[in-house]
Amino acid sequence: MVCDDRIDKTYTMPLSQRLIWLIGEIRRLHFVNILNEDFVDAYINHTNAPHEIMLYGTNRCPRLSQDLRRLYNKQRISRTAIGVPYARLYQFPTWVWSYYMKENTYESHDRLM
Repeated sequence: MVCDDRIDKTYTMPLSQRLIWLIGEIRRLHFVNILNEDFVDAYINHTNAPHEIMLYGTNRCPRLSQDLRRLYNKQRISRTAIGVPYARLYQFPTWVWSYYMKENTYESHDRLM
């Protein structure tokens, strides 16, 4: 389920809080990507991010991709490309970035910005 009716639809979580939440989820899950339906839906529900509901596959959330890219560019997380078997049959991407925590990542949240 993507949308939790208890969430105020006008609220959008600030960037710093989104990044802190993402770091916590990446630590908890070890690897995340935009095709992990549970992860994407949790991000959407937690942050109230704008998204596109897909009829099949994972919902699209450009803000999630931007936030993951932002953490990668700030050298807070690492990424590796992973192939998606049979993706062309369903018009999905043939590969995606899989993000994970870097070794010896500094703990301070003020470095997220």
